[in-house]
Amino acid sequence: MTQRHFGSSLHQDKNHDLRLLQRLWDDKIVTADNAQTLQDMGIVLGDLFAKELDMHWVLYTDAKGRSRALQLRHTEHFLFPITMISRRAIAGAEVNVKAIYNKAVAHILPHLDDYSSYRRRILPVDHH
Repeated sequence: MTQRHFGSSLHQDKNHDLRLLQRLWDDKIVTADNAQTLQDMGIVLGDLFAKELDMHWVLYTDAKGRSRALQLRHTEHFLFPITMISRRAIAGAEVNVKAIYNKAVAHILPHLDDYSSYRRRILPVDHH
């Protein structure tokens, strides 16, 4: 989709991919009624978290049912990126992909084994 609309594919490069995800929303190529595509955007976001934070995809089960989630190694720290964008879009809230990314990173960073080295390597994305 990004190749067709913008002439550029997703590359699992944080800054590049976050910019493209934001453009899909801002240019109204993806709207709140495109739930599946919004969740696909969440998968792209999740793959960036997995790469940057050394997390892995798991099937998370609780009283509400099953969800795909990212788990920080074998800890009890999870992210649910598939719905991070879609929940905001469907609720009519602002969709700022970089802010969503930064908030999730800020949530996980304190739980990394070597927080200081990750903090230097994984600085939040600039909001510009």
